Amino acid sequence: MLWRIFSEGFILYISYIIFIIVIILFQVWFMRKKQIEKILIACGLRNVFKAYPKIVSKKNTDNGYDVIVKLPYGLSLSDFKSYQEAIDQGLDAQVKMRYIGKQQILMQVIKKKQ
Repeated sequence: MLWRIFSEGFILYISYIIFIIVIILFQVWFMRKKQIEKILIACGLRNVFKAYPKIVSKKNTDNGYDVIVKLPYGLSLSDFKSYQEAIDQGLDAQVKMRYIGKQQILMQVIKKKQ
């Protein structure tokens, strides 16, 4: 009987440890995402299948950087433009967006001068 109590308690303890590890791994994964991905996720830019936009490439420019974002089915440029202010303020920059074909949007991030 003592073994049964010990084993149930031990199993609960191990389950709790695994749960904590999963939470920590998720937080590390979320923190490693690029700032622009975090903003798009926070804005809730996803389709009905809960697919988020994917960053295809990022290229530095003289005054900021260009990001090409792949759209999941069901999202459009107008969906992004409806969150223009949130994206601008989240990146602390002016962001120009345009559709470039093949379900991709070019986001030109122009950093504000200090």
